[in-house]
Amino acid sequence: MRWAIVQGCGLAVNEGLLYLFVHDARLDKLLAQAFATAVVTVSTFFANRAWTFRTHDPVTVVDGDS
Repeated sequence: MRWAIVQGCGLAVNEGLLYLFVHDARLDKLLAQAFATAVVTVSTFFANRAWTFRTHDPVTVVDGDS
């Protein structure tokens, strides 16, 4: 579920950046897609690393605890 949320947000960011780059910055569509892809790839990598696939420290069991 976390992965789907991160990817959905990445898609929304990608669409928003494409709109800004093409309509506001007047960049070529292919160049705008290259920039947006670079930004979204890096941001989703770090979001997945920090939230989706984070690892937890192992829980230590003390004698007598069940």
